[in-house]
Amino acid sequence: MRIARCYLKDSGREQVFHVMSRVVDRRHVFGEAEKGMLKRIMRQSEGFCGVEVMTYCLMGNHFHILLRVPARPAVIESSEVFLRLGQAYPRDRVEAIRGRYDELAAGGRVEEAERHLDVFRRRMYDLSEFMKMVKQRFTQWYNREYERSGTLWEARYKCYVVEREQGSLRQVAAYIDLNPVAAGMVSDPGEYEWSGFGEAVRGVAVARWGIYRAAGYDFRGRGSRSSALREYGAYLRERCGRKKGEENRMSQELSQFRESVRALGNSLAAGSREFIEMFSMERNRSGFPMADPERFQCVGAERIFYLRRRRRSGASLTSGGGLAR
Repeated sequence: MRIARCYLKDSGREQVFHVMSRVVDRRHVFGEAEKGMLKRIMRQSEGFCGVEVMTYCLMGNHFHILLRVPARPAVIESSEVFLRLGQAYPRDRVEAIRGRYDELAAGGRVEEAERHLDVFRRRMYDLSEFMKMVKQRFTQWYNREYERSGTLWEARYKCYVVEREQGSLRQVAAYIDLNPVAAGMVSDPGEYEWSGFGEAVRGVAVARWGIYRAAGYDFRGRGSRSSALREYGAYLRERCGRKKGEENRMSQELSQFRESVRALGNSLAAGSREFIEMFSMERNRSGFPMADPERFQCVGAERIFYLRRRRRSGASLTSGGGLAR
């Protein structure tokens, strides 16, 4: 079942998304090697597309990413295109593209030279292109590695917009980083290797910068990456709520926290009520019907409002089931 996209392309401003995708038949195919390759492809795609992975979590049969997509620049210079190409393509491929561009430009065919790069420009600063790149490249690698063919993923992907406000952003980030704790894979979120917080704890610079944003520090305009990591870590451990002897099972506090945030999986957007109302009005200006008031819901102790998807006759706007656990 295809999912109606929740965001407005080329909105002219930065947007943040919680995106999730799961393996077909919910098979557990991600071992250490697979997670390592998926993370590598994710980082390559991040560099090429000009987006930022604020945090993420790779599980046995699905992954979560909290992704910041900056506003698309009015002009993407050729120098930036070549820089981003180098993040995701082999050197000989980049040099071949550059050689053709220089040949056209030197011959006075400047417009044709720029069109030569437009195919890459269109894939930058775009959520759909980022997810397409990650999933296609991983599928190609996985099929070669295990001599298989066909689809690997259950569906396209799920996503919803998250307000760049500390409470909403931090709760969604915590939901992502606490996945391995809830699954009983680790007792502390910092112990898990395949998550944004786990990488940040290990000193990986790009992950520490992502956590800085996810914790809302850049939004508030103060604090260091180290202090953001400490504060966010304390927030995660508070959500764990484990007592002595409960190291190997999910606490009641963590279960309640996860269920409240998991409800956002069938939403279009999450944040303050003002943000949700603004989001609904913008979708209306783009041709979508205004949301009915009863579709405004609220979850969690920190009161995240969200706009529920709804079913329509002939075309469904929901995919059911919330987020993967």
